[in-house]
Formats: sequence, C-alpha cells, structure tokens
Amino acid sequence: MVRRNVGKGAKSPTSSSEKYHPKSAVSDLVFVVGCGGVFFHGLTQLSTWARRRGKTRFILMDEDKIEEKNRLRQWPHPCDKNKAVVASDTLGNVFGLVSYPVKRFLEEKHDLSLVLKNKKHDYLRCGRIWVVSSPDNHLARMLAHQAAQILSEEKKCPVVSLTGGNDEKGGYAYATTWLGGKTELDWLLRHDDIISEAELEIERKAHPMGCGQLEQEPEQTVIGNVMTASCMWGLAEHVARERDVIEMSWTKDDVGRVQMTERKNMVYASVLQDHLLAPDPVTKGGAE
Repeated sequence: MVRRNVGKGAKSPTSSSEKYHPKSAVSDLVFVVGCGGVFFHGLTQLSTWARRRGKTRFILMDEDKIEEKNRLRQWPHPCDKNKAVVASDTLGNVFGLVSYPVKRFLEEKHDLSLVLKNKKHDYLRCGRIWVVSSPDNHLARMLAHQAAQILSEEKKCPVVSLTGGNDEKGGYAYATTWLGGKTELDWLLRHDDIISEAELEIERKAHPMGCGQLEQEPEQTVIGNVMTASCMWGLAEHVARERDVIEMSWTKDDVGRVQMTERKNMVYASVLQDHLLAPDPVTKGGAE
C-alpha cells in the first residue's frame, strides 16, 4: 500500500470544482419542489452536480404518491409510496447524498421558510440555497419562485430560484439569483403565461369545476422529462460557475428532431444540440 504524504505542508489533491466552491464554504442547501418525472430522470446529473459543489444537502418536498400511470416513465416502485420518501431513499442509498423528505405540497410562499427553520436542516449555516422546482402546475412554480425571494430576505446568502417544465413538444429551465430580496433579472416577470396560469389555478381552487370542464392534462414523454432535466441541471452548473446563462430550453418538431438552446440574455441564444430522436412511450400527466 502506498501511503500519501498528508503531513504539514503537503498539498492535498484538488478538483476543478474548487475554483468556484472554496474549501472554506459551508454546505449548500437544495430545496426540491416536486419529485416526479423530471426529477427522476435528472438523478444522475443532479448527483454529479452536487458532488462538484462539495457538501450538499437536499430537502425533497412532495405530497404526491406513486400511481400506476407514473411507473412507465419515472419511479418503478410500488404504488401508493410517497415520491419524496422514495426520492430521499434513492439519493441516500444509490448516490450517497444527504436528504430529508417532506410529505407535503407547496401551498403558500412562506412554506419553505417554515420547513427550513427546522433545526435538523442546519438552516443558519447554508452557503447558498437552491429552490429547484419541476411540479406539474404553474401555481407551484410561481410559489417556489416567490418563496426563494422571501428566503433571500431572511438570509444573508444567495438564493437561486431554478424552475423547469415541459409538454410533449418542448421544455425549459429558468434561473434567478436573489440576494436580500432583490435581483437584477427576474425570469417570472418575462413570462406572463406562467403568471396567468397560476392565477387561473387559484381561481379553480376557489371555484372547482366539474370533470367535464377540466382541460386535458398535457402529454408527457420520457424524452421530454430527460431533456428538461438536462436543461435544469445544465443551467444549475452555469449558475454555480457564475456564468451569465439565464435560460435553457428544448423543442421537438413534427419529425422528432430535438433542438436544445441556451440564452445568455434576452437577445442572444445559441443552439447547443440538434438531434433526431426516436419516439418513446407517452403517458398522461404533468411534469410531476
């Protein structure tokens, strides 16, 4: 056995990730809102990203249980198991990451503050907080974004709001970094469709409609979830390295050609990938 020189004055091995994650930094805390298809298909990318960041902890929030319709494109576990619990077990047993499941939906913009104040989450020692959301509705996305802003007002550390979503023909990931409740670029203000859909969801909750009046849920595919997960964790890497990329998206045309794009500002966008992908099984349900 070769014993390394780890005595005084010896240099320890370093990785390229230390360029943007100093040894002195305390751990990041990643709050995941929604543990469905996008989260499932991004597990490998998530774990790689987390290890490059250093010591990273996760809080996984989802009240939803696994249904038979989910098993075709996400968790293969038995039905009726909570997704946050299954996700937490997988992160720990397969990827060796520390996580805590929270079996509830995000219903108010102050919910994250209440959860994070639990002592076991070491709330006061976060280097950076990430609020990562990929639920199946715009209301949850908007609440997660607002919750990130509130956390940044309470904490003296950056809080990143990272959200993603998709349907059968395209998907996206947007990022905003909050500090002290302020940001130079708020992605939500540039997307009236998300705001209007969230307001519509609030109206639906106040006045429930009959089954015949409800809109059809968008079709979801494995390709859609995989591409959206790639956009989200690719964008998270850009943010972690303090690059100026603010959006990543993908689209699929009628013949199955998929194009991925990243946007550095509101004018410039570069095409990253252009592939022809084979069709895959389609199931009903949102990104969750």
